[in-house]
Amino acid sequence: MGISGWVEESGYRGYHIWILFTEWISVRYLNLLQDVIENRLGSLPDSVTVEFFPNKYRVKRGKAGQAIKLPYGYHAKTGRQGRFLDEAFEAVSDPGSFIMGMGKYTNLAVKKILNMAAPKSIAMKENTVDEDISGFGKISGNVEVVLKRCNLMRYLCQKARTTGYLSHFERLSVLYVFGHMGEDGAGFVHKIMEFTLNYQYSVTERFISKCPEKPISCLKLRDQYQKVTAEYGCNCNFNRTKNCYPSPVLHAIKEGENTKGDITVPTSRTLPKEKEDKVFEELNISKRVQGITAKILEMKKQKRGIDKNIAKLERELELIFDENGIDCIEVEFGMLVRRKKQQGYEWVVEI
Repeated sequence: MGISGWVEESGYRGYHIWILFTEWISVRYLNLLQDVIENRLGSLPDSVTVEFFPNKYRVKRGKAGQAIKLPYGYHAKTGRQGRFLDEAFEAVSDPGSFIMGMGKYTNLAVKKILNMAAPKSIAMKENTVDEDISGFGKISGNVEVVLKRCNLMRYLCQKARTTGYLSHFERLSVLYVFGHMGEDGAGFVHKIMEFTLNYQYSVTERFISKCPEKPISCLKLRDQYQKVTAEYGCNCNFNRTKNCYPSPVLHAIKEGENTKGDITVPTSRTLPKEKEDKVFEELNISKRVQGITAKILEMKKQKRGIDKNIAKLERELELIFDENGIDCIEVEFGMLVRRKKQQGYEWVVEI
């Protein structure tokens, strides 16, 4: 027996389509299966969310895999029991007979079907994430720069705002980025969760208090959201910095208005504090240099204007001196002297 499938009423506000593998199947074919299912589903309204479990293909040694609700289990919040449904979406009265009557396919048959369907399913359409973030109201500069620079974070936040729904892992992804951006970031996490239907302040606050020590990495996010990043792009290009891993929070560190300590630096938990401070300084080199350069350019711009005004006033002095046939005159500050140079004159006040 290789694979079986059924539909179950979730006991909350939707349905689950279960596909059970009783033999090992490679990650490649799991990805292809997701592609085929999504291709068959076609375009769905924003109110319908499709999730695939497990959504992690690697489990740390000694750790348990992803937990999911078993068929016919009870929903923790509503207390309602899930039920198997037939093709007419009616509750099955005899679950035992229903399970025994399921169609079963070998892994070989599944692989053949997937390979035939794959060329159509893997064609990804180009898309863009809504760049209008005004719907989030007043936000800090750090949060704003991350939303503008990171397509994935903007996608998740816009999804919460427009659909009122985020999966558990999507909520954690938002938390593991903005939860590491000080009080402004924590406030923004609450703002995003408020868009969702089952938001509770105390629950969100508890998750914020248990936020991991370090922010989530871009690598882990890309691995988790392969389809989203393929469709909407995940092209952040961070320069390699020793002892530092890429994470969306780097946008705020490099371009935001943060001060030291506002944002968690994405470094190893075992890195000494002194070395972490050096990493922070190195990450801020570009912003510091940019700030100094901007000041220099502004001063040079002002200097050009001042030089222009000085030249105009010196021409007025030349006319006065020429008309009166003089090369010096006493002024309040001393003796103003005009001296001939190779080109033009120089003006000196002798005390």
